[in-house]
Amino acid sequence: MDKFIMTIVVILLVYLYVYAIVNRICKCIEHHTEYKYPSWSEFPHTNSNDECCRRKEDD
Repeated sequence: MDKFIMTIVVILLVYLYVYAIVNRICKCIEHHTEYKYPSWSEFPHTNSNDECCRRKEDD
């Protein structure tokens, strides 16, 4: 029974370790792609008088 519990604990720890690494990599990729490809709300719009399309700096 002790081997079974230790196996479950080791599997859980390995899962958390892999999850943390993948999460860190995804956040890094997201940060770099956000820098290269800004979201739609950051693009300047041609119709700046439209209230829904106004950029945050204009407020």
